[in-house]
Amino acid sequence: MATPRKSPKAEADSAPEVELPIVCIVTVDEDFVDDLSRELAPWCHVVVRDSYEGLTLWTRETGVAAVLLSIDTEGDEHLAGCRF
Repeated sequence: MATPRKSPKAEADSAPEVELPIVCIVTVDEDFVDDLSRELAPWCHVVVRDSYEGLTLWTRETGVAAVLLSIDTEGDEHLAGCRF
């Protein structure tokens, strides 16, 4: 289901703790997750899901700021990066 990714530790110890917005990535593509998580980590708390199952309710209950879907239009796989 949902797998939180830890953000890199801030370099400045004197910076106040702020709650980062939650961004959910829906994909089974680990390369996509790794690349995107690295880019988002300084500004967002990244959570990864591998399916759409229960996504709507979970995002509402969790207060997710954004959902990013991996849509792959290459190849023969009709689900293109996600599981239903």
